[in-house]
Amino acid sequence: MSRLELQSVSKSFGALEIIPALDLVIEHGEFCALVGPSGCGKSTLLRIIAGLEPATSGRVLVDGEDVTGAEPPERGVAMVFQSYALYPHMSVSANIGFGLKIARKAADEIRSKVDEAAQKLHLDALLKRMPRELSGGQRQRVAIGRAITRDPRIFLLDEPLSNLDAALRGGMRVEIARLRQSLDATMIYVTHDQVEAMTLADRIVVMNKGRIEQIGAPMDLYHKPVNRFVAGFIGSPSMNFFDADLSGRAGGNVRLRLADGTEIVAAEGPAPLPEARVTLGIRPEHIEFGEGLAGDNRVSGTVQVVERLGCDTLLHIDLSGSPMVMRQPRDLPGIRAGERVTCRFPAESCHVFAG
Repeated sequence: MSRLELQSVSKSFGALEIIPALDLVIEHGEFCALVGPSGCGKSTLLRIIAGLEPATSGRVLVDGEDVTGAEPPERGVAMVFQSYALYPHMSVSANIGFGLKIARKAADEIRSKVDEAAQKLHLDALLKRMPRELSGGQRQRVAIGRAITRDPRIFLLDEPLSNLDAALRGGMRVEIARLRQSLDATMIYVTHDQVEAMTLADRIVVMNKGRIEQIGAPMDLYHKPVNRFVAGFIGSPSMNFFDADLSGRAGGNVRLRLADGTEIVAAEGPAPLPEARVTLGIRPEHIEFGEGLAGDNRVSGTVQVVERLGCDTLLHIDLSGSPMVMRQPRDLPGIRAGERVTCRFPAESCHVFAG
């Protein structure tokens, strides 16, 4: 088993509070991603779990055992860093097995575990190479292999793909997803890239200024963000936001008035709303566009930029002084910058946030 529990864990550097007291439980076998902007405390929290950084207060428990004061080797965790941290004078095989050698394991056991890790990570043909002879993705796989050989209860990965180019990141995401299926271990993955979190994690923890804003399955966070911060962080391109006045309620819907006077009907969510100013949000891919638009919630604006991405098209639109991005899953060959277009916000796709 490898259940992790954080109880009122906080971190301060002198008078500067980085992480206010927080609680978090990650179950055995779960792949949990910690996401948030730079400086939100996610890497610091990971280092506290690993024992590389002491918590100012609170407790860290692994399978019910209090490891708050334990040294990193005693916690049953293995960490993969953003930098590969490979020994340049050692072969791939020696790098993968180095932790076992330090632990004075038998040569046969080291060889067996190195071969097993290499097979899982498709490094079999590279065991005799030196790190300088490897690509960035191969080096990161070696670093992951070194962690695997320790048979940890918990894997900690601190932005392991951030040094790779876009093509390698996509390939390594697939490698990590495959690896996760073959390991009976809990994995905690820190990233600022919400695409990595959405595609890999069972649950996502969204952090902001050291606090947990929301915890949930990827699609729960996508469809039901609890506030504007989560809504803006999850999804690419980001959700569109508009200042609005709350002008009425009826039948589970709210009526909003945008800055240019446009009336929008939106489904009322579970969160309480103030009586006046609110924020209307809608994702670029949920905006309707095309011939024959009917019903409420039609808006018009001027196209500023057209991004043709092949499989879809992004239109950057000036909506009476408010910027908006609309995503369409097709080419729009007739649309050019400077044109006036009309689109529609489906009421069920609108999100309304306080403030």
